[in-house]
Amino acid sequence: MLALVVSEKYCKQGIATGLIDEVRLKAYQERATAITLNSGMTSARETAHEFYQHYGFKKSSYGFSLDLDWEK
Repeated sequence: MLALVVSEKYCKQGIATGLIDEVRLKAYQERATAITLNSGMTSARETAHEFYQHYGFKKSSYGFSLDLDWEK
């Protein structure tokens, strides 16, 4: 899953849970063995990270990115 974001004014209304539930159902129907979720590492995402872990996701890897600044 990429870019799961719920606007702050709609948080705590079950929207993210409902979305993940639907992805989980589809994954089950397709006989997937796992769901992978990417999330930024900023402090602004801490609440989301707590939600994902409460839902049952486990931290399983580090992500890396390389900014390309061709102007230098």
